[in-house]
Amino acid sequence: MKRLASIAAMAVLFSAGAVADNWDANPGEGRADFLVKFKGEVPKRCEMVADSSLKEIDFDLTQKSDKKTFAFKTWCNSYGTKGIVLIDPYGFKNSNGNEIPMQYSFKGDSSVKDGDTPVMEARIVKEVEISNDIEQKMSAKHKLTIKSQPQKGAAWGEYSGSMYVTLYHM
Repeated sequence: MKRLASIAAMAVLFSAGAVADNWDANPGEGRADFLVKFKGEVPKRCEMVADSSLKEIDFDLTQKSDKKTFAFKTWCNSYGTKGIVLIDPYGFKNSNGNEIPMQYSFKGDSSVKDGDTPVMEARIVKEVEISNDIEQKMSAKHKLTIKSQPQKGAAWGEYSGSMYVTLYHM
């Protein structure tokens, strides 16, 4: 009789799906519980996005001036909607160390990086509007204009340079 009752109880448990999962709730006397762990990640403090085609910008140095625009959007995981953008321009030089002046303009501020101007003096520091949307929706585009200013008699060769654009939340 006991055996018949045990078989019936097992059949009910199997049909209800109670034994279908092998996750043991560690039943004890008079109680059973699960320890369920959670995990997640808070995103980086600030992020910027730009078109990936802007990773390298080509300037036509056969013109008196060639102007390019670097546009990017911002987002920060912060309470405010303001941020600080730092633009650090490095020299636009050839293999002999000759440098072509470059003019940087961002939100009304302008700076020229040439051979006589250190990076820190050419730096632009500007307050910007950022998005702090919890769903990481980015801000409107910020536009940085970069203009080459080759001069007569510039040394021949291939020139290369770089800049850092850094965002901090406020």
